[in-house]
Amino acid sequence: MSQVDAQYYDKEDAGLNSKADKTALAIAEQGIVLMKNDNGTLPLAKKSKVTPFGYRYTNPIYGGTGSGSVNVKSSRIYTAQRALHEYFDTNKDVEHAMTSATARGMDSKGYQKPDEKTGFEGATDKIIEYNPDIYKGHEDSATATTGIVFIGRSGGEGSDVAANVPGSPIAGKGYFDGTPHQLALSNDEKETIKFAKAHCKKLVVVLDSSNVMEIGDLLDQGSAISADAVLWVGGPGAQGFKAMAEILSGEINPSGKTVDTWMTDTMSDPSMANFGNAQYKDLYLLQGGYPTPVGKPTPMDFIEYEENIYVGYRYYETVHDTGGSFTVKGKENQNYARAVQLPFGFGLSYTDFSQRLVSSHQDGDKMKLSVEVTNEGKRAGRDVVQAYYHPPYTDFDAQQGIEKSTVNLIAYEKTDDIQPGASQTIDLAIDAEDLASYDYQRQNPDGSKGSYLLEAGDYAISVNRDSHEQYGSANLNVPSTVWYDSTHMRTSDKDAQSKLDNKGKPTGKSLDGKAFKAPSNLFQSLSDHMVKTSQLTRSKGPLTNTASFPTKEEKADFKHEGFNYTTDDKGKMTLQQADVNTDKLLGNVKGSKVYTTQAPRTKASNGLTLSDMRGASYDDPRWEKLLDQLDLKDSSLYVALAASYDQTAQISSISKPATVDFDGPQGIVGSITDAKEYTAYPTEPIIAATFNKNLVHDMGDMVGQEAASAGVNSWYAPAANIHRAPFSGRNFEYFSEDPVLSGAMLTSEVSGAASRGLIATIKHFAINDQEMYNNDRSRVATWVNEQAMREVYLKPFEMAIKNARMEIKYTDSNKHKATKVMRGTTGVMNSMNYIGATWAGASYALNTELLRDEWGFRGLEISDMVMNAGSNSVDQALRSGTDSWMAWGTAFTSLIKDKSSPTGVSVIRRAVKNMSYAIVNSHTMNGLAPGTEITYRTSPWKIWLAGADALVLVFALAMAVVMVRRTKDSRLHPDRYKPRKKKGDTVTVDSGNEELIGEVHEE
Repeated sequence: MSQVDAQYYDKEDAGLNSKADKTALAIAEQGIVLMKNDNGTLPLAKKSKVTPFGYRYTNPIYGGTGSGSVNVKSSRIYTAQRALHEYFDTNKDVEHAMTSATARGMDSKGYQKPDEKTGFEGATDKIIEYNPDIYKGHEDSATATTGIVFIGRSGGEGSDVAANVPGSPIAGKGYFDGTPHQLALSNDEKETIKFAKAHCKKLVVVLDSSNVMEIGDLLDQGSAISADAVLWVGGPGAQGFKAMAEILSGEINPSGKTVDTWMTDTMSDPSMANFGNAQYKDLYLLQGGYPTPVGKPTPMDFIEYEENIYVGYRYYETVHDTGGSFTVKGKENQNYARAVQLPFGFGLSYTDFSQRLVSSHQDGDKMKLSVEVTNEGKRAGRDVVQAYYHPPYTDFDAQQGIEKSTVNLIAYEKTDDIQPGASQTIDLAIDAEDLASYDYQRQNPDGSKGSYLLEAGDYAISVNRDSHEQYGSANLNVPSTVWYDSTHMRTSDKDAQSKLDNKGKPTGKSLDGKAFKAPSNLFQSLSDHMVKTSQLTRSKGPLTNTASFPTKEEKADFKHEGFNYTTDDKGKMTLQQADVNTDKLLGNVKGSKVYTTQAPRTKASNGLTLSDMRGASYDDPRWEKLLDQLDLKDSSLYVALAASYDQTAQISSISKPATVDFDGPQGIVGSITDAKEYTAYPTEPIIAATFNKNLVHDMGDMVGQEAASAGVNSWYAPAANIHRAPFSGRNFEYFSEDPVLSGAMLTSEVSGAASRGLIATIKHFAINDQEMYNNDRSRVATWVNEQAMREVYLKPFEMAIKNARMEIKYTDSNKHKATKVMRGTTGVMNSMNYIGATWAGASYALNTELLRDEWGFRGLEISDMVMNAGSNSVDQALRSGTDSWMAWGTAFTSLIKDKSSPTGVSVIRRAVKNMSYAIVNSHTMNGLAPGTEITYRTSPWKIWLAGADALVLVFALAMAVVMVRRTKDSRLHPDRYKPRKKKGDTVTVDSGNEELIGEVHEE
């Protein structure tokens, strides 16, 4: 009798902690951006004398708050103090003055105690700094040293950075000392900089912030606080301050590029007109609660993305190129140089690079660019080749309401380390269909509305230093206009909906046997709404910022937007979820999207287990036989569907094991886990600033290995929302203002994690680009037209779902180990907000028609935390395409009302299938050969959730205890986590936290 080798994944690398730290260090080394360096101020000589200043030197910001919290007490944290001590001769007198002092936190009322936050209520809204008077008396010690001033701003889950907008704690007031908002420098910070500038021979400013800041005075030569050098370290994670010291000392040559436009006046950015909390008049939603799943009515907000597609550099470059002007600090008719401190894609080096477009060759709808990068300086270093396209804007565009940015990133690559005098040639491939715009007004031949459009004409493809400065360009010619409708689909859409061969290549055969589906309007009501607003447009001449905050009348004008609500006798309108018995879209009525009269089988004895399905295609007929075994009376089934916070419950009837899921955009280091000694990577803006896809793939690989070593099966990350506005609280958790850069980074990170069997659950899907104030992200309706949705906000998710790949090993029908390449994105988390009038987690258009039918996603979609979300219908979420409900405790399982109708049972089967498909093709199944039956003496979800039903904190503790035991035991006794062969035909596997008995029988 042959033995089955079910070891599908290689053992984690030896010295994993060290390798992970090196990867985190490499990201910081290549992501930190040198923004200014006058007269060769940097690099400094090693062991030269430096004087540090600023609260963020002694109390740095390593990441964000909430899901992105970093355990600052970890032994693997490399502090700013340690960095300067190891590389330089640090002024101990000034350092002692800081460590002996108490900082003060400034709000609108005055100076308070510092209130650093790490939880889910957002980061502090105070500007924290030492009183500059503490430096008096230390003038002589600072003389002949280089002053290094640390300035920091923190963002966090649950609230946005404080801007002077409605809902903000500083609304209508600003800060006590006159500082207008949290992204401006305070008087304490300015006075500290002035002291350093007056008494040190040189001044370097280090920016410890994942949000852009107003630093014009630091950059301007004539300013009283002009710095000699400025270094942006973002959220540096555990190793970033070491990278900072390496760069300051010249050991590393900086090569990072900005991932956002650093505008002079953050409040004049068009996004800020619609950033504060705009509250509907008399409209409420039933907020989720704990332990009662339906809470009390709370006011409903809304937000309108009136900036249209003109996000970040797309706005600033288009205004400049179309002859428009800007308003900066209240001054009108300002030019680009006044409005933009630093453009997107900007970053200095200690050497000089030149780039030359060597050749461009167009072959039909494809173009290849060859760019020669030469190091003209005296130090080895890396550079980034950035390609942008510049589309023609036509009368037809103006008539149709099609918007086009004059500058759009289309491709990029980072060079290797180039030696002085040497060159490297970088090849970039451009596909014409990627230059297409979306027209949500077009009537298609098949009767649908909306299509991608590639208009005839010349499209300049430029090679740039950054979004504003070009090296050279070539034209890609489109001889005739192309509509990418059902008669001529984009290749990427057809490939996404195609089956893959074992090498991961599209076969041209439909995934589900149905006709291929071209993109068309799925969010018509949002586009119709936005047409009535003052959204930005080029149709009337030069692009102008016309965005405005909703009026009193607009706040009351929502009754025809499609909201489903009831009205009481006092006029209070309360949002309701769909009635599954009568809803025409998702109900048990003929013609609904999910309706069926065919009752599925249950409790069948087909002899299959989930482990049989590893490597099987999504349409393998064995899936139906496996699902026929479901027992609808098994309580664990509903826990898996409606109580999936940081875990999914086992489903015994199909031998689906329980899983452990961790949060954390900077690795598995979230504050709510026990992963105290795992790697804290830099924040996503610094990851993106590397412009290095291979390095980011390596990060995903490392996170995957760390997760495997910790017994973690799914990772609630990476996040790929857009830096729509400079004040967004979770910009630390998102890559960039640019969708192509964000999508490429997301694809690489997911592919790396998936290669190690980790389910990377990309989030927050979708249009959840700010936290609002008072955690109102869960009770806000987001309005945006479909062109902006598709081209900006959905684009990163689309790229990762279409392009991420993973190679898996599985056992074939002959009991031999085989390999195949599959799509790598198997997890998606949707968002808390409403998409127009429909909660994101209950949107069939979003979760099924777009995600699965159009993009070909196959896997698990989970809701965001519904403890504070506004939808209380698990049935509606399941029917829309959401497969699992993230919530503490089992209370929400009671909201699965339909467990018996043919439609209700079919929906449950589909959700279980999607969840199981992701899990079976992950590291969860390592060591579990086909036929493995899984049973638990005590269900893990009962251990984890029993405490939560009494108290949320008990749940968190129970989960931590389980993971501590699992992690520590696996390190002490690694043999326990390998299959142990016994006599006969049985393999027994010990899960490490419960007894997990698996049997493999030869057939």
